[in-house]
Amino acid sequence: MEGEKMVHIIDLNATEPAPWRALLQDLSARPEGPPHLRITGVHQQKEILDQMAHILTEEAEKLDIPFQFNPIVCKLEDLEAEKLRVKTGEALAISCVLQLHTLLANDDELLKKKSPTASSNGVNLQRALQMNQGTLGELLEKDLINGYSPSHDSTLHHLCL
Repeated sequence: MEGEKMVHIIDLNATEPAPWRALLQDLSARPEGPPHLRITGVHQQKEILDQMAHILTEEAEKLDIPFQFNPIVCKLEDLEAEKLRVKTGEALAISCVLQLHTLLANDDELLKKKSPTASSNGVNLQRALQMNQGTLGELLEKDLINGYSPSHDSTLHHLCL
């Protein structure tokens, strides 16, 4: 994210503000100045998102960093991609610590019911993602059209970092 003017982080398990506080502190020390930072937090409990927003907004104000927190209250498997409000021109990072499997779990169960030979090791991942249209799975679909081969600029590559 070096040199970027606008940074958008999507936290798919927004429970802990500590890593983002540390990031704010690191960004404030950049020689070219901090970017505008936008964090989208996804969690089922509004109270947790409110607390995280309060802590991070306070830290950003203290460090004089342009900051915006966008809470999305929903279960991860029900997340619709358009709610993420990704904008052209912003650097995008997605944090999915211990959460990516939940996007695939429901679809994997559907696949097993429809096809007893379907494996859960990713061979049928494209079909599973297509079954859950309108969710974050659509962002992954482009990486899986011709098999699993994430490039450095692919969504799946960034999700797995």
